[in-house]
Formats: sequence, C-alpha cells, structure tokens
Amino acid sequence: MKKTVILASAIIALSFNSNAQTYYRGNDGSSFHKGSLLVSASEGGTYTHYTTTTTEGTAVKQGNENGDRDPLTIEYGLSRHWGVGINMGGDLFNVNSNKYYNYNGEMAQKTKVITSEVTADVHYHFFVTHHTDLSAFVSFGFAGMNIEGGSGETKYKYTANGGIARGGFEGRYYVTKRFGFLAMISGYSSRLSTKDVKDNTFGNNITTGINGFAWELGMCVRFRK
Repeated sequence: MKKTVILASAIIALSFNSNAQTYYRGNDGSSFHKGSLLVSASEGGTYTHYTTTTTEGTAVKQGNENGDRDPLTIEYGLSRHWGVGINMGGDLFNVNSNKYYNYNGEMAQKTKVITSEVTADVHYHFFVTHHTDLSAFVSFGFAGMNIEGGSGETKYKYTANGGIARGGFEGRYYVTKRFGFLAMISGYSSRLSTKDVKDNTFGNNITTGINGFAWELGMCVRFRK
C-alpha cells in the first residue's frame, strides 16, 4: 500500500502546486464539465481477503491473496461536478484451489482464478482545473469468476456469479487538451455463488467472497467538448 499512498500524494501535490491552473469557472476548457465523455484504460494490482464458505455458512478457508487488475471505464459528464458511467474489467489471481474449494482431484497447487465485473458508476469531481481532475466514485454491479483447466480426460471447472460494490478516488492529469494519465485507488467487496450453475466439476456448494483494495495506473481520453 506504500506505492498507493505515494501515488495519491503526488497527484494532490501536483494539483495544488501547478502555476498555470485555475478553479473551474464554467465551460472554459476545464478538464471536466457537462457533456464530457471520458474513456480510461488502466492496469494495476489488487490486495484481497479471499474467503470460501459452504452454502450452510461453514468456513472452508480464508487468506490474503494478491492479483492483477485490468479495467476499462467510460464516463459522461452530467454537470461540472457529477458524472455517470460504466466500468468493465476483472482481476487475475493464483490461489490454492485444493484448499479453498476442497477439491481432491489432480489440480495444481496454484490455480488461475479469473474474475469479471460490469458496474454502474457515479462520480463526483471535487477539484477540476485546466489540466487536473480529482474525483470520488461509487460503483455497483454484477460480478463473476471462473476456474478452469486440466488436460485429457482430467478437467476441472468452477464458475460462480454474484454482485460487487466498489468505492474510491481517481486522479487525471491532462498533458494535452484531450489526452492524459490516470491514477486510481479503490476498495471493493464481492460475493460469488454457484447457485443455478450446473456444469461445475467441483465446489458446487461453495461460495467465494473477495474483499480488498486496488490501485491502478493508465491513460485517459476526453471526447466531445
């Protein structure tokens, strides 16, 4: 988390120390305003508390896992402070599925877990200048996960679906009128169930909970005004 703190501090310092910047005073070329259409692509890491429980609520295993994150965000400006959008992305983990999911077959100790999410987002832009845009956001939506692998006749599969909630802060700095760089930190919570999933080969009675923090770096482009 030290990298996240340093990154956030650098963004804030850059915002307040830039000599050429002024606070928003209408549609004067500021980096966010009504009608803005923002597209952001980023990559980063996630630090989670990963838990599995049976459908009856009995704990199977819990532990801390690190993963990689890769989302795409689209936002539309409703006013000079408020925006709405969608986020599409996912995380990649390597976990011990034998321990987390009570699988007794031949499975690697570290198995690839791929999660996905689609959320509706609300953003509040609390500091906007010609080059800098700082905002807070909350997101709610759908999430899923998949574990799949094996060779020959020995194959394994676990799929679960559920919901996710996320909240955090974003910082954008535009080096040109429309192109800039993005940094983001967020906390999130998701719960994924195997209910109504029929083709799993293991873990049909096990629910997965993934709660944690994420950091991201990337690029952003502003369209329209």
